[in-house]
Amino acid sequence: MAARWRFRGGAAIRRIALIFWAGLSFALGLGAVGFGIVNGMLHLRASARMLADLRGRLFGAALARDPACPDLPLGEAMARLDGDSIALTTPLTDAVIDGLTIGTHVTFSGVIYTARDAAHKRLIELVKKGEPLPVDLRGQVIYYVGPTPPRPGAVIGSAGPTTSMRLDPYTVAMLELGLKGIIGKGGRGPAIREAIKQHHAVYCIAVGGTGALLNRHIKKAEVVAFEDLGTEAIRRLEVEGFPAIVVNDCRGNDLLEAGKKQYRTSSRPTPVVQPLGG
Repeated sequence: MAARWRFRGGAAIRRIALIFWAGLSFALGLGAVGFGIVNGMLHLRASARMLADLRGRLFGAALARDPACPDLPLGEAMARLDGDSIALTTPLTDAVIDGLTIGTHVTFSGVIYTARDAAHKRLIELVKKGEPLPVDLRGQVIYYVGPTPPRPGAVIGSAGPTTSMRLDPYTVAMLELGLKGIIGKGGRGPAIREAIKQHHAVYCIAVGGTGALLNRHIKKAEVVAFEDLGTEAIRRLEVEGFPAIVVNDCRGNDLLEAGKKQYRTSSRPTPVVQPLGG
């Protein structure tokens, strides 16, 4: 007997659309790698907000919202994405970090530094040898990125974030050196979340897959250490209005974990099978 599926209410259709967009986000590298589709959906919704913001700045208010991406209600924290962003100027202070909570949409202006796996490894080796670091990390922000070579006349190439969990083995040591802010992609492990709380720091996500747009917020870039590492060299970036979203705050809260918890406890649509014909 042939059968067709019918879902009650518009919420079911929204959830189906959300699953479609989540799958697309993973295909484009937007999702939180390795954290499952639930994290991906949360990351996508956050990403959609930031993409809409970037579109609005580049092309005008008419494109400032993405009507194709449905909302995933995540309570007060996610509602903050709909409000005005908080403008941050580096270096970060404890007082500024106190005012940041998960879901807060922020923009960075000032100086931030780039560093990925190879650069972190070298920094830790210098610390173990008791040698001075090429950069004073106290109060600073590190962006997990390895930019592509710039086009002629450009400041920097594509500058999208690297998956942050890859840097977990080095993060505690960096926080102990005074690092206050991190920008990356995806979630962090429990030990890193605790270390961020202990050292009164903050972790934010930028939008994966939008490196060619994010680089428009980078006004100057220069290599300051480990030039032989090429794209993984440490760079000093001067940024204006660089957008990100707070995922781990100084109180130990985690936006991605909060999203997964709400998803697990939310009501789900019940499919109803209706026979066709006699």
